[in-house]
Amino acid sequence: MRRHGWLVVGVLALAAGAAAPAVAAPDLDVHVVGDAEDPLLDELDDVVDVDPARVAEADVVVVDGDEVTAGRILRSRKIRAALDRGIWVLLVGPSHGDRNALADLAGLDADRHDVAATMVRIRQDRRGDQVVHIREWPATFTQITPPSPPPTPDHDDDDPPAMEPLREPGDHDDNAVLRQLTAKAIARVLTRDAGRGRRDADDEKDDDRRGRSARAASATDVRSLPPEVQHMRVIHTWDDHVNVHRGGCQQTVTIHLSTTYDVFLQNSISRPFGERQWIAAGVDGWTTPKLSSQPWCVVQTADVTNVSGRTTSELVTGWWTAALDTSLAPRTDGIALRQALPETANASTEYTSGTSFKLGFSARARTSLLAEAAQSEGGTSHDGSSVPLDGSVDAEWSVSSSAKYTVSNWSVRSLTSGNSAAWRFYARDPCDTESASDLTTVNGCFALSGELVNSGLPAQPNELSKGQMPFRTSGLWYTDEVRRDTVAFRPAAQTDLLEASCLGFFGAVCTRRFANRTTHAWSMPALGLDLGAVVPVRIASLAFDPGDDVTAGTKVTAIVALESPAPTDLSLPVTSDIRNVTVPARVDIRAGDTTGTFTILTRDNALKPGDHETGVISVFYAKGFSEQLTVRRP
Repeated sequence: MRRHGWLVVGVLALAAGAAAPAVAAPDLDVHVVGDAEDPLLDELDDVVDVDPARVAEADVVVVDGDEVTAGRILRSRKIRAALDRGIWVLLVGPSHGDRNALADLAGLDADRHDVAATMVRIRQDRRGDQVVHIREWPATFTQITPPSPPPTPDHDDDDPPAMEPLREPGDHDDNAVLRQLTAKAIARVLTRDAGRGRRDADDEKDDDRRGRSARAASATDVRSLPPEVQHMRVIHTWDDHVNVHRGGCQQTVTIHLSTTYDVFLQNSISRPFGERQWIAAGVDGWTTPKLSSQPWCVVQTADVTNVSGRTTSELVTGWWTAALDTSLAPRTDGIALRQALPETANASTEYTSGTSFKLGFSARARTSLLAEAAQSEGGTSHDGSSVPLDGSVDAEWSVSSSAKYTVSNWSVRSLTSGNSAAWRFYARDPCDTESASDLTTVNGCFALSGELVNSGLPAQPNELSKGQMPFRTSGLWYTDEVRRDTVAFRPAAQTDLLEASCLGFFGAVCTRRFANRTTHAWSMPALGLDLGAVVPVRIASLAFDPGDDVTAGTKVTAIVALESPAPTDLSLPVTSDIRNVTVPARVDIRAGDTTGTFTILTRDNALKPGDHETGVISVFYAKGFSEQLTVRRP
């Protein structure tokens, strides 16, 4: 039975007599835009229970790219409402136009890249800064067939030894397998966040198998960032798979790449609207040579037992991770690389990644100084310091969020050049995969020395080569001037897989060894960052309703007006210099709007009948903007 609108769920199987699953699938409240009949959603429906919901109660809004045009995405109030709520918008089967339209709603620019699904969510961190998270999955399963080993004397030229699994795999439709992997990944993210609403982006934990957030490893620590600093964060996550196969055997290689971009504005009192931007990027992730459910592949040549009692058919001689290259570079001029970590000139098993730099910015003066400066000539406070009438002072913020990491039996070296930050991680022990010699002659890749009887059999790869190999890297760039355009960054990665096997024996000794390296360059989408989002616009006015002279106890509505639309969602610091006038810590202005409001509470504490008190209300956006409000006691 075909699901209509993706709203008929697993009860159909029970009605048909199918057994109920042992563990109940998690529930998701879903609002659908379009018919949502993409095969990927059928797979997702197999791992979660989908319940229809209005946008206001939904955990996710699903958009069918086959049914919904780019123009409709841009105009859709439902999609905008979902982004405003801070929930995921899942776009399946998108065209390039669809994908770019959804990215545009988040203030980003997407390049031409075939994807099966794009998910976007917009939230705010504890400072009120915008955090955009975009997750994407590829549309196609790449297939790689490594060259076969050379024929042995025991085989005809046209019949090389066959690559076989340790246990027989099931038959798989590659596209179906990719949809299953993607659906499970989407389900993990959605069910983790279901029902949590617009919580702080600082509180998120990623769902990768390390149990900690990949993006947090090398991303800049902004928890101490002063509220006056103009800043935005974009997290772009890409999950991809490639099938390596030969004969009747296959291994699915996986890469998870999460790039966290933090864009900061450097400014000062003399240039409050900017001197340059800094872009700090943490590139983190992991790769595995096969799925945990898959067997290893081996070359079956003979049941020969070595001195350790293991037969060749039990050895991991299939494709294991030998090296990983990763890089990140801007795709435009006018941006220079300041720092790239790790910066190891030589191979090392311990490395440092993260961000360390200083940022100058225009800040608010202390409230007491601000009040005196506003009420005195020349802006001079009681302690003799000079404070501009707008309450701005030059300040500096330092951040050092670097950390050390260890890659056991592996090494890393920097390949950074020009504006491209690049690194190579590679296996060193027991097999030195970077050896200049033929690997079939390298002890450690094969058992050539050190045993009573040197079997010559392939050495077993280390745990990172067989399992999950994590990487954490970072780069820091700066612009030569303030920019308001979109700047694209493209991450890149390449995985080297190694197979080592024995093609011929003399007794229990391997006499014909084979080693082959297979390289795959992952195709990853670029993402355009709107640098203008951190460039402030001028505050045009700060007005009070019902006026700037009120009776104590009156609730006053303050209206902040900008000279031009807000470039991004803003949360501007607000202050009052007297206790009888209470203001919120921030005033919010949505991207594209020109006004924002906040409520002021007034009191008459310590005022005698007929007395009044005048306070200075200030809003800070690159520079201070102040107006006076008088409170009277009747």
